[in-house]
Parts: sequence; structure tokens; C-alpha cells
Amino acid sequence: YYYHCTKKSKTINCPEPTIRQEELDRQLSGIIQQFAMPNFWAEQLQKMAEQEEQNVRASSNILIQEARTEMQGISVKLDRLLTVYLEQDIDRDTYQQQKTELLLHKKALEEKIGDLEQGICPWRKPLEEWLKQAQGAGETALSPSLSDKKSLLQKICGVNLSLQNRKVAF
Repeated sequence: YYYHCTKKSKTINCPEPTIRQEELDRQLSGIIQQFAMPNFWAEQLQKMAEQEEQNVRASSNILIQEARTEMQGISVKLDRLLTVYLEQDIDRDTYQQQKTELLLHKKALEEKIGDLEQGICPWRKPLEEWLKQAQGAGETALSPSLSDKKSLLQKICGVNLSLQNRKVAF
């Protein structure tokens, strides 16, 4: 098989020569090999990510506990405020204003706790996916599938590949 310009333009004549499939395969494999991550590096990055995730979880748990303690304090204040209002020591407007402030603060703390619990390590899954792709790049370089190589290079380079003077360029 030979690969050449697709000649999509009818006004411009493509001067690029054709390239044999074997040569194209060799060039694509060479480019991919440059981006392949050694297993040792991937293992070390995985360990570092696990350690960082543990640190983030520990600090998040502390923040969550502090927020829950503060919420309990707000509940106590709301109870006291209600008691003071029922004993008619404060007027209704003051009660409503104080209650609204306390409830808004409590709602903000609940949202903060929810955010901390759900988004503890949102970067972990994309990192693991990237490590898999980087480790698998060596296997992809050795595979006979040109379409797999092309799709991997499009992820790496972010643009379409082109041939310039029988050399793969991106």
C-alpha cells in the first residue's frame, strides 16, 4: 500500500510524493516510542498519586469534621434563639433576621461538606487514564494497526498528522 495526499482541493495540486505503508508504519512507531512511558516511571507516579490522595483525604476529613462541629454549634444557637424569642426577650424582626443568617451559614456549611466529600480527588481518574495510555504507547508502537497509531498520535499531538517530503510531521 502507498499513502499520498487526499487531494481535497481541486485548485491546488499536491506536490508530495507517495510513501509506502511499511515506511509510514516505521515512522509512526518511532514517534510513538518517544512518548512511551517506562513501567518504572508509571509505577512511581502511581505511588505518588496514591500518597497525595491519602494526604488530600486526611486534610479533607479534618475540614469536614470542623464544618460538622460548626453546624452543631449553629443548631444550638438556633435552639437558643427560638427559646429567647418564645420568652419574648427579642422582637419578631430580630428573630427572623438572626434565624435567616444562621440558616444561610448552616446551608453554606452543608454545601461545603458535600463538595469536600464528592470532590476529594477529581484528578485521580484522568491521571490513571493518562498513565494507562502512556504505558500502552509502547505496545501500540509495536502493533500492526495504523489506525491505532494514528489515533494515539492525534491524542498526543492534538492535530492531524501530515506528510512532508515522505516524513511524518505534526
